[in-house]
Amino acid sequence: MARLAGVLDHPAIAVVHHPDRELAHALGGLVERLAGQPGPVVGERKRVQLQRLDDTPWSAVLATGGDGAWVGYAHLRWEHAHPGGLVASVELAVDGDDDVASDDLLAAARAAIADAGGGRWQLWAHQPVAVRAAERAGLALARRLLLMHAPLTDELPALAAPPTLPEGVTLAPLRDGVDDAALIQANNAAFADHPEQGGWSPAELEIRRAAPWYDPTDVLLAWWGQHLLGFHWTKRHPPGQRELAGVARLGEVYVLAVHPRAQGMGLGRALLRAGVARLAERGCSDAALYVDVGEPAVSLYEREGFETARVHRCYVGHELGSDGRRAAT
Repeated sequence: MARLAGVLDHPAIAVVHHPDRELAHALGGLVERLAGQPGPVVGERKRVQLQRLDDTPWSAVLATGGDGAWVGYAHLRWEHAHPGGLVASVELAVDGDDDVASDDLLAAARAAIADAGGGRWQLWAHQPVAVRAAERAGLALARRLLLMHAPLTDELPALAAPPTLPEGVTLAPLRDGVDDAALIQANNAAFADHPEQGGWSPAELEIRRAAPWYDPTDVLLAWWGQHLLGFHWTKRHPPGQRELAGVARLGEVYVLAVHPRAQGMGLGRALLRAGVARLAERGCSDAALYVDVGEPAVSLYEREGFETARVHRCYVGHELGSDGRRAAT
């Protein structure tokens, strides 16, 4: 049962800028422990940050209960260079259904943003308790991201019928260091207006390559001569990630990109089927993908047997700077 704000004790709140490796590792353990409530409570970019401590500055807002144990934390990834004008991206990881902790964490995160100079920021709410906190705070709902799922059975179109590639198009796995520039160019053309997927740099590619699940043979490139028309990057989830409850061997349609010049050729469906078949060959029992509500690709995924399992919500807010300090950046 959710705690009622103002009725029970509030947790102790502490803000740590530039957390060290020890704290990041401990927070990673908390995220893993909370992952079954259901699914991950922190998105991939922030999970990677906990694992690798990349160069992007971040802060942790810690909520501690009366027994000294963490009851949750807020992860602030500072985004001053983000093309969408965001100054911070926030996610809440809360133990259980604790409305008091979620409200306090959100309030402390907003204060940290104000202390850092203020600006436009976003909150990704993966748990119902985070959604409630966002709504109580009056934040504007900006996006809804569907998590879609399909069991990899013989009835799935991708496994029942092989992909039919457009004439002259061939599939080949990614060659690290050889195809990088073509991959980045195709990705950025396909996702030119996307707030997270667009604007890749070589550094973004290297971050993904460093992930423990990375395998270049899981990245299928669609070539027409020397021109890369698109690609399907598949991902096999580590067992402990638990994106979907009860699924032990989950694969993901991680990035499905079709260059604008190849739109209308049926390449998207062919790449989707080829990648899903690859996941089945690699031992995955189920497949998942993320897509924004309203994207044209949703209808393709539905026709190919995917159904919505969960909805993640993104809220936006704007903080005025408090005293002009730049505490985290």
